Amino acid sequence: MCLKINYIPVFVNSLQTEISFYTEKLGFELLGDGVYHNANPCKLVKTGDNIVIGLIEDPTLTGNHKSNMLLNTQDLLQDYHLLSAAGIQFNGGPQYSPNGLSAEFTDMSGNAYVLFEQRNYED
Repeated sequence: MCLKINYIPVFVNSLQTEISFYTEKLGFELLGDGVYHNANPCKLVKTGDNIVIGLIEDPTLTGNHKSNMLLNTQDLLQDYHLLSAAGIQFNGGPQYSPNGLSAEFTDMSGNAYVLFEQRNYED
């Protein structure tokens, strides 16, 4: 058996609002309509590394089904400033950790994202 992930579901309050967030602010590519098993409206967006996310409109689920995603970057400080200029409001400034540098933000439906640059401080 060879099962493959079709897309990662992310529940949102409003497709129209979130499509704008994902395409205009995060720079993801809108692929078009998708099908979710319960027939809720779904739009597919693709990240820069070809991972597909299914934006599923269901305001009744967003509170109980929040997603958490880690978005890797090669230059967190640059991307932090670019995303801030695009209108993304971070939950604080970049934070250093033993593994690298990170900054957190949420979409309009409350899904959480961590922008992360892995760093090796021993080099």
